[in-house]
Amino acid sequence: MIAAFLHSMEPWLDLGLITALIAVLVSGRVAPSTAFMAFIAAVVALGRLPFSQVLGLAVQPATVAVLALVVFAGVLSRLAWLRRITASRHKTGQRAALFRFLSVAGAISAFAPNTAVVGAMMGPATRNPHVDKALLLLPLSYVALAGGVITPFGTSTNVMVTGEAAKAGLTLTVIDYAPIGIFALIAVLIALLVFAPLTLKRAAQDQEASLLGFHLEAHVPPGSKLIGKTVTENGLRALAGLYLAEIIRTHEVLAPVEPGDRIEQGDVLIFVGDVSRLDDLAAIDGLQLDRGPRANSPEKIYQAVVSANSVLVGRTLKEVGFRARFDASALAIRRGEERLSGKLGAQPLRAGDMLVLAAGADFVARDNVRSNFHLVDADFEVGGRLNRRDGALVTAAFVAFIIASLSGIVDFTLAAFALAAGSIALGWISPREAKRSFPFELAISLWGSVTLAHLIRAAGFDALVADALISVTGTGSMILALIAVYFATWLLTELVSNVSAALAALPVALEVAAKIGADPEPFALAAAFAASASFLVPFGYQTHLMVMSAGPYRFLDYVRLGAIVFAAYSAAILGGLFVFWM
Repeated sequence: MIAAFLHSMEPWLDLGLITALIAVLVSGRVAPSTAFMAFIAAVVALGRLPFSQVLGLAVQPATVAVLALVVFAGVLSRLAWLRRITASRHKTGQRAALFRFLSVAGAISAFAPNTAVVGAMMGPATRNPHVDKALLLLPLSYVALAGGVITPFGTSTNVMVTGEAAKAGLTLTVIDYAPIGIFALIAVLIALLVFAPLTLKRAAQDQEASLLGFHLEAHVPPGSKLIGKTVTENGLRALAGLYLAEIIRTHEVLAPVEPGDRIEQGDVLIFVGDVSRLDDLAAIDGLQLDRGPRANSPEKIYQAVVSANSVLVGRTLKEVGFRARFDASALAIRRGEERLSGKLGAQPLRAGDMLVLAAGADFVARDNVRSNFHLVDADFEVGGRLNRRDGALVTAAFVAFIIASLSGIVDFTLAAFALAAGSIALGWISPREAKRSFPFELAISLWGSVTLAHLIRAAGFDALVADALISVTGTGSMILALIAVYFATWLLTELVSNVSAALAALPVALEVAAKIGADPEPFALAAAFAASASFLVPFGYQTHLMVMSAGPYRFLDYVRLGAIVFAAYSAAILGGLFVFWM
């Protein structure tokens, strides 16, 4: 009796684990790697999947390939031509410059990790003399995502879906991805060329004057001339481009700050506004920045975006020992359009936050910088730019990898592993740099995503969800069933990571195809393409977060332009599936 009862509760236990995981991922309160690790531990501890099976899922060929390509991305970011190819020495029209920049980014993203492409091209985008950075950065993120769907290895989503589909006896090759992917990239390019200058005009106009900008901190040291005087008397209400938002004292926070509030020794003044006015704060006699730029100082100012896999995510500057770890001081923080409150050192950081840092000229060469930041105002090379000989060898090796992978001469996972291993062996990236840049958090997230897909199949939820979709579309319409799979996957990918959505949707897609007697390939492709349709919100894809504060962009900027891009992308994908598979 008890055994029968416990057995009857197993589906509810599986449902609870899956629901809890999705809820935690959607909340954003816990790092994805932490959530997936807890999920894996619960699956094993509760006996939902055998431990040996779960352990084997950690070293799937597709996972190894993704991680190897991420390591090699550190080498790609050091190639000088990757930046030069996007620059034009001749003055051109806005849309012509936009087309050149985005078409190159989309083409490269078909063969290189889009995170690496966006990271490498953010600097040139911010310094483009013909187009405002606000008109380049978000379109760059969108076109890199669209370009990645052209090949089986353009995005981690495609790699993982191709690997998992192979286990089900389904072989997906570049011939399956490329025609539809190219169609989608062209549609996205056209949408961006037509609508980006219109929908992002406000972002370009407001970026200099936005008071929802950087969060800066200054201190009142002992003996300061400001002590005992009011805010107005000290001229702190008349600073151009800066607004005194808070005064933090030992036991209280003054907010909003009144003109008659008096400054006391030890006060921490929180300003919000234009970071270019940093020198104005440093020039105020009696006010002290953390460790700002000083006359005749070798320090430089850098703007750095916190990466998705950074050790800073979810932790404060104080908790990570920021100054000791990076030999740099954080002078200001910006988080999109969100108004921050409190001391800089007490702010839990998020992926996409932009920091203004004071550091030495060798900061860009530190081997722990690349794994934690994307620099937007300086050429970013780990260990420096590759010399001409090594650059040519890296390019040749990458081209050889593309040819071998597309032709099937060499197993894709073996080719990716050889590319990363060869980069270390030939000194293109040092073992220490490779260790620093290795995405441990991504490895755990991929492991958890594959475990999620296997639990869905083991629990029979793929059949249940497939039945639900078919009950809506009917068994006689392959077109409606394909559309239902596509949009169900898209809804999921806006809530959780792309890989998690794709691997959770794949078994459902294959089950729908089996139940209606259709070819499974277009359904597997629909799941892969839909999982890369994260255009509507900044949290849908890590490159969107990378450019959010650098733009800067507001949430509505993503919704307005993202809705247009999503419509163009989806129409191209679904149209391509119908043309090539119906």
